[in-house]
Amino acid sequence: MSIVSKELINSISKKHLSTSSKTTFQTCRQKWLLYKLFTPKVEKNYFKYGTLWHYALEIFYSNQDEKLIEEAVNREIEDYKNNNLVMEEEVTELNNQLDTLSILYKFYKEWAKERDNFKVIDVEKEDILEIDGTEIRVRLDAIVEDEMGGLWVLEHKTAKQFDEEKYEIDQQVSMYTYVAKKIYGKKFEGVIINLSKKGVKPETELPRLKSGALSKDKNKYKKIPYPILEKIVREEGLEGFDEMLNQMKNDNYFFKRVYVKRTEEELNLWLEQMKEFIKEYKNTDSYLPNPNWTCHNMCQFYDVCKMYLKGRDHKDLLDNLYDLRKDKQEEMESKEDKED
Repeated sequence: MSIVSKELINSISKKHLSTSSKTTFQTCRQKWLLYKLFTPKVEKNYFKYGTLWHYALEIFYSNQDEKLIEEAVNREIEDYKNNNLVMEEEVTELNNQLDTLSILYKFYKEWAKERDNFKVIDVEKEDILEIDGTEIRVRLDAIVEDEMGGLWVLEHKTAKQFDEEKYEIDQQVSMYTYVAKKIYGKKFEGVIINLSKKGVKPETELPRLKSGALSKDKNKYKKIPYPILEKIVREEGLEGFDEMLNQMKNDNYFFKRVYVKRTEEELNLWLEQMKEFIKEYKNTDSYLPNPNWTCHNMCQFYDVCKMYLKGRDHKDLLDNLYDLRKDKQEEMESKEDKED
C-alpha cells in the first residue's frame, strides 16, 4: 500500500534529478515521493533559516545590495504572519531565528575578510550531468580562484554541529568535484565546505560570577564572537586572555572551512556507484518510509507520515495542509538544493 495513488506516482518523471533529491531518495523514498508531488501550505521554520542563509551568502559573494537580504527576511516573516494556519508562537520562533541570522551574518563578514584569500569567479553556477539517460542538475554555490590560480567550489552548509570527517566520503562533494573538473579541467583543485553553525545566537558580554569576577570556565566564552571579545579585553585591559583569543581567531565557534579533494580513483568509484543508484532509482516501484530520529524536525511531511505509519487516515491531512505542486521541475529542484 502506498501513501498516494499509483496514478500520482506514475505522473512523476525520473528523467531529471538534483543532488539534494538524490540524497532524499536514499534517505527516505516516501519523503522523496511526497516532496515531488506536494508543497506544504506552511513551511517549517527549520528550512527557512537554511534557505535564507544561502541567499545571504549568495548576495555577499556576488556583491549585490545587502538590502535584498533584509527584504527577503521581512517577506518571510510577513508571509508567516498572513498565513492563517500559522500559530503566533511559530511567528515568534521564526522572528527569533531570523534575528539570529542577521546577527551572525554581520560577524560572518568580519570573519570572511581575513579568510577570503581568493577571487570569486562565479556564483550559483549550474550544470547538467547525464548518467545513463538521467539528467542530474548540479548547482554550485560559488567558484573561487586561489592565489596560485587554482579553482575551488565554495559550498555553503548550515549545521547544528561541525563534523569535518564526513566530507571525506560525502557523495555530494564527489559530485561537485566531478562536475567542476568537467567544466574547468586541470585548474580545478577541490571543494571548500563553508560551514556555519545553525541557530546559535552570539553572546556580547563576558560571563561573570555572582561576585562580579570573570568566570574561569573557558567554555562560557565560546559563544562570544572574536571581534567582540578582543575589543572588550583590549578596552578593559584584561589579562590572561592572549591564548584564548589566539585560539578563537583560528578556531571560530560559529564558522569553519573544510578543504576536500578527490583522486581520480575516488571519482571513478563514485561514478560506478552513481550508475548503480540510477538503475535502482529508475526501476523502483517501492516508496516505503524510512523513519528515524531526524524526522520530526527535518521532514515537511512528518505529521502525514506519522498518521500513515499508525494506520490512520492520512488523506485529510494531505488535503488540508498540502497543495499539489504546480512549480516547474527546475524551480522545485533549485529550491530543494537550497534547503539542503
